[in-house]
Amino acid sequence: MFASILKLLRLRARLAWNTFKHRSLGQKIGYGVAFLGLLTFAGIIIFFSWGLLQFLTNPRILRELEAAGLNLNFGEMLVQLPVLFSIGAFVVGLFANFGVLLQGLYLSGDMEFLLTAPLPARSVFLSKLIQAILPNLLLLALISGPALIGLGLAQDYNFFYYLLVPIILSLLVTLGAGLSSILVMLVVRVVNPRRAAEVLGLVGGLTAFICSQSGQLAGRFDNVEIPTEQLVGVANTLQRMASPWNPLAWPGLGLSAVGQGQWALGLGFTGLTLVVTAGLFVVTLTFAERMYFTGWSRVQLGTKSSKRKAAPARDTATLSGATAQPRPGLGVWIANLFPPPAWAIILKDARLYRRDIRNLSNLIFPIVLAVIWTISIFREDENIPASAQTFFSNSGLGIGIFMAMMFVMRFGFGGFSLEGQQWWILKTSPVRPAHLILAKYTLALIPPSFFGVVYLLVASFLRATPLFLLAYQIIAELIIVAGMAALTLAFGIWGARFDWTNPSEVSGGTAGCIGSLLTFVFVGLAGGVFIGLPILAETFRLPQIAGYSVALFVGVLLSGVGGALPLALAARRIPRMGEEEGKKASKKKSKKTRTENPTVGDNPQKP
Repeated sequence: MFASILKLLRLRARLAWNTFKHRSLGQKIGYGVAFLGLLTFAGIIIFFSWGLLQFLTNPRILRELEAAGLNLNFGEMLVQLPVLFSIGAFVVGLFANFGVLLQGLYLSGDMEFLLTAPLPARSVFLSKLIQAILPNLLLLALISGPALIGLGLAQDYNFFYYLLVPIILSLLVTLGAGLSSILVMLVVRVVNPRRAAEVLGLVGGLTAFICSQSGQLAGRFDNVEIPTEQLVGVANTLQRMASPWNPLAWPGLGLSAVGQGQWALGLGFTGLTLVVTAGLFVVTLTFAERMYFTGWSRVQLGTKSSKRKAAPARDTATLSGATAQPRPGLGVWIANLFPPPAWAIILKDARLYRRDIRNLSNLIFPIVLAVIWTISIFREDENIPASAQTFFSNSGLGIGIFMAMMFVMRFGFGGFSLEGQQWWILKTSPVRPAHLILAKYTLALIPPSFFGVVYLLVASFLRATPLFLLAYQIIAELIIVAGMAALTLAFGIWGARFDWTNPSEVSGGTAGCIGSLLTFVFVGLAGGVFIGLPILAETFRLPQIAGYSVALFVGVLLSGVGGALPLALAARRIPRMGEEEGKKASKKKSKKTRTENPTVGDNPQKP
């Protein structure tokens, strides 16, 4: 079995090396620069941690802290830092290995081939597990390893401490991988693997986005003083985490004891860590392996029995040829507003957007960003001068326009490209281009308008905005969204591509880039009109109603010229969409055929 594991790992390493060899010279240089950058980053972490810990243990600093009433034993806290790093390494290994194992075991696409190869099934599973552990181990070695080395340099630990650091980190990551494998099996038994990966990516991206934007909120707190009791509470929490009765603290306690020369205590905690980690890893590995091989066919083939719903009884009037009248309701009333082909396309696209959870992330990120910006503006309301009240009263409109712009760019640029290879079904169907444009325009208009209006209502309620100003902001929002939807849909028609394999390629290309730039210009002009003209009217002491009326009139003209006109010009291309790509593909194929077989297409004379 071990020979098979080594063979699989060696083949994987050879594939990686061959891929690197066939890279261009510039890419190889880039890899080398990145490797040197990682080494430099590790050196900076070592130097920074060593300098910071030396600073905290300086007797002068300790005396100043005692004079300020902060009586903390930093020496004892530094000894307990390896405990914190060991717990963090285990948690990172547990959650980071989840996504890697999910990708490697269920979404890699090579498991069918490997399981049918003349190799032990356990070796295939173990090789996948090792491939999942290595990237996370390198990540921890890049961050936690240099920090622990800097701690050892600051505390003058012995040589065996530095030898034990990579061993402890490897054990913790291995244990986290074993537990993650069981979590993956349990999740996949309930949720589709691809949907689980999409949810995991959404949660990770949303968490990273919130953390990146939280600095804007933290920067708004001025003159923040941390109470001494809070620092003492943090120190007490760290001491409780470093209790010998906490199994997660054993690796860190063993590291500290070995570094200080307490061999009996250090070897005892290290031995306990080794025994417990190895035992739990073997148990979790065996359990996960059995779950994987017994549940693989069920996940791949979908052998779960599904009860079919009984077909509803047909009405005798329908069977006799009479036309069944639909039940009156809101859905029927809305459907009657659209031609049947357009309404069918709207329902189909709405289901497609709802089915792919990656589209949900495009809706969540602008909302989170709008909430953060709104909180920041609310905190500045007290310091706003009277001359700028009109501008800041319309700041909610600016945030609502930005949020709607993010939605419109997703639905507009990718409206036609979303069809993909199914475009030829619509192209050959008896659907008018006007119905196609109506359906795609409705999807690009309704969701951004809904979220934008809801945001304006919530923001106006929190800020006690006058009803007249709220009505103006809602009308301005709808006018701008209508123009943006038409403009982005026009460039979505000009840059439509139906040969994409990755959904992120739907709204790309040259047309998408130019369309994004023009959309930003359009939003800037429209925002300047709807926010700037009322301020200009107030500056020249004109009636307030005059400024708002002129802004609405100019905004309608701008949306018509900047949105409706490009869409009318782009509509002429709909009957020819997809034909250019087919011609390019056929030319490329014929050129490749002539290159491989020069006699193809020629008419050589017989001798």
